[in-house]
Amino acid sequence: MQLKSFKKLVLILAASSLVNGCWDDDFVDVDYDTNTTDFYLAISDAPVDDASKVVITLDKVTLYKGDAFLVFDTFTNSDEDIFDADTVAIDLLQYQGSSQFSIIESAGILSGNYTKMELTLLTGDATLSYVEESDGAIKELNLTEEVIELGEFNLRTDKTERFTVEFNLRQSLVYQDASDTYNLKSNGIALTDNRTAGAISGTVDLDALLADINCGDSGHLVYLYSGSELDPSLLSDLFDASVEGNGAPAGAIAPYASTGITMNNESGEYMYEFGFVPEGSYTVAYACQTGENGDDPEFYDNILVPQPNGNIVELIVNALQVRTQDFPL
Repeated sequence: MQLKSFKKLVLILAASSLVNGCWDDDFVDVDYDTNTTDFYLAISDAPVDDASKVVITLDKVTLYKGDAFLVFDTFTNSDEDIFDADTVAIDLLQYQGSSQFSIIESAGILSGNYTKMELTLLTGDATLSYVEESDGAIKELNLTEEVIELGEFNLRTDKTERFTVEFNLRQSLVYQDASDTYNLKSNGIALTDNRTAGAISGTVDLDALLADINCGDSGHLVYLYSGSELDPSLLSDLFDASVEGNGAPAGAIAPYASTGITMNNESGEYMYEFGFVPEGSYTVAYACQTGENGDDPEFYDNILVPQPNGNIVELIVNALQVRTQDFPL
């Protein structure tokens, strides 16, 4: 429900147990003339290898404010001529870096602090949410939890607020060998306030990198770490700290995000991009030898970062700005 013209905002009160999903029929009417925000929400992605499509079918978005919740059960993307659709299918790989797919546009909702956001997907059916592998095989895509849960956020009064749900598939997409399906984990999926986010991008001189005898001609990744003045010897490839026996050494610093390099068809240059990065200090490092199987999102792979040696740099991401960093250094 796109709340554009309502003079009242109706919030449904939860019953005593949110965990059990028990809701009652009480309502609270909030004065729509004050304390409201013009709310936009979009979806974006960081690319993943060995897949030509990663499709999710979105069923609803739920915003929680204290004991109340507000459900968006239809979706609008005016650029795609989608209006009040009951569900929407999104190929995440089509919206990488700073590209995004809008799902909620100009919804007038109550401002203030929201404790969490939940995305509900239609899963359990390979025609609804699925991964199409590079060889054309279609594999069912499921969630490890019932919903994708995102953290708290704040909406300012009488402002236009734009948020993006960023799917870092290198962290969140995990193949399940036993069932021959894929799971999508909340780990690596983040809610970003566009107003306080920037981007990092750059070109990659692949010929110069391949001049290093330790670099392979494939499997190149760029790693992004939160913070500066980090101990380079502790910089790790991806691993999930919640997975027992992940193999990561003591003190290992997992990346905030990682991305591959792609060729720009117009310029012929190789490029990379991190979109919707919260403002702050970061360390960016290049890895040119990630092995035949790449970087497992759950288990430590002992990938050498940086490689070639010295291809690591600290930088500041400012809101609404793109920071350029090319490789090699």
